[in-house]
Amino acid sequence: TAIFVVTTHLVDAECGYEYGWGSVHVQSPFELRLRLSELAGQTLLDPAERQRRQQEAEFAERERRRFAELAEADRLRALQESQNVPLLVLEAQRLGDGGNLSISIELLGRARRLRPDNIEVSVLFNRFNDRNRRREWEGDHNRDWERRQAVVAVAQQQQLALARAAEEARLFAAQQAAVREAGDAQVLEQQRQQAFLQLQAQAQLASQQQQFNQSVQLYQSALALRQTDGLYQALAQAQARAADAERQLAASAAAQQAAALQQQRDADLANARQQLLEDRRNLEARDQADRAARAARDQALYQRMLDDAQRQLANEQYDAAISALQTARQMRRTDEVDRLLSQALVEQARATALKTNPAGRADLERQLADERARREKAEAEAARNRDLYETSLKLAQKAFAAKDYGVAEAKYEEAGKVYNTDVVLTSLRTVRAAKAEDGAAVAAAQAARDAEAKKAADFQRLSDVGVTALEQKQYDRAVKMLGEANQIKPDDVKVLTALSKANHEQADATIRVKRDAEAAQQETGFHQFLDGGKANLAAKHYDAAVVSLKEAVRMKPADKEAIAALQAAATAHAEIAKTEEQQAQAKITADAYQKQMIDGRAAMAAKQYDAAAASFGEAQKLLPGDASSGEFMKQVASAKAAAAAIVAEAARKRANDQQRTAAVQNALAQSRAAMAARDLEAAGKAVTSAVEKAPNDPEVKKSLADLQTALTAKKAEEAAMQQRAAHTQALKKKGADAQTAQRYDEAVQAFAEASQLAPTDVGLKDSLNKAQKVRADVQAVADQSAAKKTAEARAAQVGQIVADARRALAKTDYDEAGKLLLDARRLAPNDPDVVKAQDDLAKASKETSDKIKKQHDDYTLAMGAGKAAVRKGDYQGAINSYTEALRILPGDKEAVTALQGAQQVKAAADAGAARMAEEGKRRGDFTKLMTQGQTAMSAKQYAAATVAFTEALKLQPNDPTATRAQRDSNQAAADAVRTEADRKKREAAYADAMKAGRAAIAAHKYADAVMAFTGAANALPGDKDAAAGLREAQAATDADAKMKLEQAKRQADADAKGKADEAKRQADAAHLAAAQAAQAKAAAADKMKRDADNAAAADAARKIAEAKRQAEVAKSKAAEAEKMKRDADNAAAADTARKTAEAKRQAEVASLMTQGQTALTGKKYDDAIKAYSAALQLQPGDAKAAAGLHSAQFSQHMAQGQALGAAKKFADAAKEYDAALTVFPDNPDAKAALKRAKANMP
Repeated sequence: TAIFVVTTHLVDAECGYEYGWGSVHVQSPFELRLRLSELAGQTLLDPAERQRRQQEAEFAERERRRFAELAEADRLRALQESQNVPLLVLEAQRLGDGGNLSISIELLGRARRLRPDNIEVSVLFNRFNDRNRRREWEGDHNRDWERRQAVVAVAQQQQLALARAAEEARLFAAQQAAVREAGDAQVLEQQRQQAFLQLQAQAQLASQQQQFNQSVQLYQSALALRQTDGLYQALAQAQARAADAERQLAASAAAQQAAALQQQRDADLANARQQLLEDRRNLEARDQADRAARAARDQALYQRMLDDAQRQLANEQYDAAISALQTARQMRRTDEVDRLLSQALVEQARATALKTNPAGRADLERQLADERARREKAEAEAARNRDLYETSLKLAQKAFAAKDYGVAEAKYEEAGKVYNTDVVLTSLRTVRAAKAEDGAAVAAAQAARDAEAKKAADFQRLSDVGVTALEQKQYDRAVKMLGEANQIKPDDVKVLTALSKANHEQADATIRVKRDAEAAQQETGFHQFLDGGKANLAAKHYDAAVVSLKEAVRMKPADKEAIAALQAAATAHAEIAKTEEQQAQAKITADAYQKQMIDGRAAMAAKQYDAAAASFGEAQKLLPGDASSGEFMKQVASAKAAAAAIVAEAARKRANDQQRTAAVQNALAQSRAAMAARDLEAAGKAVTSAVEKAPNDPEVKKSLADLQTALTAKKAEEAAMQQRAAHTQALKKKGADAQTAQRYDEAVQAFAEASQLAPTDVGLKDSLNKAQKVRADVQAVADQSAAKKTAEARAAQVGQIVADARRALAKTDYDEAGKLLLDARRLAPNDPDVVKAQDDLAKASKETSDKIKKQHDDYTLAMGAGKAAVRKGDYQGAINSYTEALRILPGDKEAVTALQGAQQVKAAADAGAARMAEEGKRRGDFTKLMTQGQTAMSAKQYAAATVAFTEALKLQPNDPTATRAQRDSNQAAADAVRTEADRKKREAAYADAMKAGRAAIAAHKYADAVMAFTGAANALPGDKDAAAGLREAQAATDADAKMKLEQAKRQADADAKGKADEAKRQADAAHLAAAQAAQAKAAAADKMKRDADNAAAADAARKIAEAKRQAEVAKSKAAEAEKMKRDADNAAAADTARKTAEAKRQAEVASLMTQGQTALTGKKYDDAIKAYSAALQLQPGDAKAAAGLHSAQFSQHMAQGQALGAAKKFADAAKEYDAALTVFPDNPDAKAALKRAKANMP
């Protein structure tokens, strides 16, 4: 579409004022969608910004028009520098649509940098970038396809060349086989026999050497030469042993891996168990603390509720007292709580009964008696049920431990009939699970036995069928059956033997079939060439006839018909081609024809029908009308059509397979979806459809198995639901029947169990609620009735007491009457009869009344004081108060019980206090003994410290502080003994070292003196005599070294001077000899001159020559003497330098040894080690330096060990003592120190 403009306007409709507007130029609706945000932004711009952007747009339009007038190259250069984003986008679209994607992407990238938030630019950039990547991928794909096509073409050429070579080799082999003599076959047979025997022997040797795989290969090679039953059996045995060796190797590797894995698992399990134990201990500690706190809270609440109930009973507030006592009984059920609760209920019932029917006291007594009887009966029944429940539970647990799950289940069910508790329900589930697991284990064992029996039967069946098939020469079936049998029992020699034989016979049968096919093909080719040659001969195509018949004769050299036809064709062709040129041309044509025919047949064998047709066509061109090549061309066309039909059929089959696979996958997807939706019917239809299309597909088989599993699970679930529904109905009926029979506990239990089985049944919940309500109502009525009867009985009892009191009052026995009325008032403080009787008693004897009242008040006050004293822990005060109460009312049961309780608590408290006092005394004695021991340790009285610590341990055995102190004192005592022994040893060593040092100084052995005095200083650090001797020895050593250095210098100077004098003497002798020679020469010259007339020229010349020679000798001697002098000077200087260096080195060694000894004496072990090491570097192997170095290293390790031991770092100290023992392995001090450090290690 053409470019169009889209504008927007923001207008105030009421005032008609235009607040803003926007405008964009777009090419398509798609571009408009990308630029809507830009258009909205323009609409909301302020006027100044809108004017600026409008100016930019006008500038961009002018730039676009200017670029449109430029050439393409200039436009691209200008665009690459432009900042006009709309223009860049427009040009990028144009270039991208025109196929120039790289420039388009470059322009859009520039636009993105200028406008990074522009959606249109980002979308176009991504689109053209994707298109460019797709083009690059297509280019790479095309290039790869072209490369593969070139490789395929090369492979086809190679295949054709190989087929041609194979055809030529086959023809040559056929010719050679036809002319081979019988003797060659016999030689070949002998060679085969020899090779067979050699391979068999090598295989036996390899088997004996347990090289089973190599033995198998050798037996197989021998079987290729000759097949015998013994060889088959040997091969089978070798294969079995090879398989067994591989299994053993695999089993060993698996065992090692399993052992490593088990070791890792054990370590992880140990860590997890340790962590679990730690967590359990922490949890138990928290639980124990929580239980203790909860028990304390419960006890406090219990006591508070009990006190409140007693106070409310005294105030006749029975409802509040009953509530408090019930709360106290929930916290802690005791006889006192039960007694008070019963009393409160009786009083409440009595009060209610007397209020409603004051005359019904006898009925009340009777009802109370009946209620007591029912309660006793109910309690007896509850006890019997409790015993039955506990007995059944114990028997069930015992049966479960003995794995008698049937009995355990029955006993748990019996216990559940009594009390259906969580323990019973959980135990029943556990028993049933164990029973099911046991049944599953039994079924699994039976299934394993059945599988093993089936395996043996299958093995026997497969082996029998395989052997029968082998005997019937059904080799494919025999290999299949015997192979399956071998998988079941891999080490069966009989099966392995038969399988090896079947494999070999199958391979031989395949080779025979192939050989027969090749022979048939050879026969067909022979007849084709023979028939073609005859046809060419009849058609007088003699050259073609000769070539075809030659091929026929080459394929069958002994065929008479082919030979005769070839001779006839050759004769006829010879009559035509008489000249040499014709014969040569005929030979060239025949060779070319033969090559094309070979290439064509090779291409046919390689199924390259186009190449074969081309070769046979070239043969036709060479020999037009040739019947052989024409027949081959027909065969090529037929084979090509057949191959095309096979390819089409394969394509059709592949399409059908793809369609079937798609249908199967669709069906499987539908099946999975239906399974997920639990629509098993639809899943079954989909799986059935998939099974019909691909019954052997693994996914189909898995889906079918999943469906069957789901169906089985659904059936089991439905059966369980039916069973649950039936059980629920039975429980509902049981509950209804029990409710009808007014057995409300049984009804509630039945409805509750049914509700657990059917939690969503609303009617069942209603039945349960109703049963619970009815039971509660009945229980409330029963409680009220019991309370009423109890109250009535108490009222009757009070009435009887009042009657007795009145009779005593009538007899003026005011004390007896007062006691009776006091009892009556305690039972019923507000009873009007009791009040009236007391009033009568008061009137009868005001004094007696006052006494009784005072007695009652004193009694109440004493009892209250006793209880208050108990709460405060003043048990003696409570005993005194309860004793006072008994004095006031002798024989009072409540006071007797309270007194006994207080006495018991006081006895326990007194015993505890005595124990605390004894414990305090023991702790004081322990502290005193520990202080004495520490004081003795500070005073280094280790024996006394050990005694004190031992006595402390008797008071508090296993106390860690005392144990550690006793160990330290023993160790310190042993250290003191060793220290004393070491001191004596050091003193003896000091005396020996000082004696040796003085002797060494006397013998001028200053180095030995330094070593001896150093040893003395080490033995007694700070000893002045040892230090003075060491200084003296060091000074003597320095003086001796200096003297030896001076002596060495003097000796070197003397030696050099002597050698120089000798050289000078030799030089003087040489000069003298030279002078004598010169004089002899002058004398000889003078004599020669004097005797010139008489001596012959020859004699003169001889003498001159002799003189010259002597002069040269003299000169040589002089030079040699000069050289000797220089050598002597150099040797003297070198010897002097060597001796000087040696003397200097000796001096440095002596100085370093002195430094080492000094540092060792001053316990500066690092400096000593450095000095001795430097001395050893200057003089390797020096025994004294090595000994000093070892002594310094040993002393350093010992000092560090002692420092670490003093810092209680015994493990590090032990390492230092070990290092010291590596220097001096037999040192007793280091051994003892190491033992002490290890003993102190935690």
